[in-house]
Amino acid sequence: NTAKMTKGYQLIEPDGFLSELVSAEVSDDTVITMMSWLIHLLKNDDQLKTIPIEIDIVSVNYYGRYPCIGIHYLDEITPDAGKMILQKLQSNYESATFLSFYDYIASNPKVIAKSINDFNFKRLSYI
Repeated sequence: NTAKMTKGYQLIEPDGFLSELVSAEVSDDTVITMMSWLIHLLKNDDQLKTIPIEIDIVSVNYYGRYPCIGIHYLDEITPDAGKMILQKLQSNYESATFLSFYDYIASNPKVIAKSINDFNFKRLSYI
């Protein structure tokens, strides 16, 4: 889930549940872990597998630095998928179990560590 600085992204801005997650008094590492899990759930969504996009965690610098979910479109003719992805993120966030989250953490420590490392060393950035 690492984003290269040379890509353009549509940001899924913190709104509703994402706003609560980003603004909570938790570390960026915790937020990135949660976002990494939510992206993992999206990548298993059959409907999204047919859309030519990449979904990543990006660093946004706007009134401070914070992690955000970004959509990179692989072609210029793909319709805007932002609202649909936000709805799927929210649905997954509200319906997935803690055990699903725990299983993801236990099964993907290297993916999570890489996402956190990339964020901390600004290898993924959107200004």
